[in-house]
Amino acid sequence: SQAPVATNSAAIINSIIAKYTNGRFHPDFGQDYQLASNPLYGIPYNVVHGNSTPTNQVVIDAYPDQSDLVDAPIPTNAVIEGDTQNGLTVGLDNRGDSHLLIWDEDNNVAYEFYRASRPSENTNGMWHADQESVWDMKTNGFRPLGWTSVDAAGLPILPGLARPDEALPTSQGGQGIIRHALRFTLPNAVILNQYLYPASHTANPGNSSRSVQPPMGARFRLKASVDISLLNPQSKVVAQALKDYGLIVADNGSAFYLTGASHSVGVTNQWVLTWNDDDIQDTAHGLKSLLFTNFEVVDLGPTVTNVSSTQAGAGASVTISGRNFSGAAGRLSVWFGSNQVP
Repeated sequence: SQAPVATNSAAIINSIIAKYTNGRFHPDFGQDYQLASNPLYGIPYNVVHGNSTPTNQVVIDAYPDQSDLVDAPIPTNAVIEGDTQNGLTVGLDNRGDSHLLIWDEDNNVAYEFYRASRPSENTNGMWHADQESVWDMKTNGFRPLGWTSVDAAGLPILPGLARPDEALPTSQGGQGIIRHALRFTLPNAVILNQYLYPASHTANPGNSSRSVQPPMGARFRLKASVDISLLNPQSKVVAQALKDYGLIVADNGSAFYLTGASHSVGVTNQWVLTWNDDDIQDTAHGLKSLLFTNFEVVDLGPTVTNVSSTQAGAGASVTISGRNFSGAAGRLSVWFGSNQVP
């Protein structure tokens, strides 16, 4: 929330509007009515106990050289993006991106798969996917530079989802606050073919207009001046997170589509909470009341605000203060002239 506005923020927003008009912000998730015929809306996730859940080998078909080839604790009732609310959608091509997200609660590790397919859908009777990314949530580690993940930007999906267990007010069973940035998409035509930490991958060949195109991993923010006081309760919590932590360009897709999990699950992977469509999809007081012009691009480059000593002898300890030092995903370095220091 304290990061400066990027110098080309207005140019980027105006470029998007020139191509797609000043459209409405789109929550790409919603209420699940738990009807077997209804598809899941959003990207679901699964919770397992890794210390007791058997692991499965997953055959990686498309990107094995940019995948974490490890066995994963896949629950027997695993839900994949594109499934129906109370049943399976058979056929990989019938499920779209077919993301499979698993969080191991015992070890705080996330396993994420792109275009996952079940053993019953494969002739060899094994799980398959196009890509596998494993995220140890206890560390500050990211993908090797140049590597993709199940997202085009090389980012994890799970921690970027808007989830009802966080966003629902406490009176509705949620936490009433989101303390992290959220994942969103922009069309391929407006994303620069570069990446910004902690992103690690590009997917927009030919896009080189740095002045009007944000890179993969760019951070957007709902402007502080936007009045959210009259928003519906659930929408207000999400909107506050858009001011405090912002949005990360994670993938190619529709303009300003915010990704979420349509329902939250408990420790036994059972259904717990879902959203209220009348709240978040409302064009007057919901998230859809927000417009593209309500957002800005922020500059998360590291900035030095103070150095503890202006003069010191060799070997002295110097404290450098500033902001956004963590934005380089652990790859920040400090130099005095031509000397790199620890």
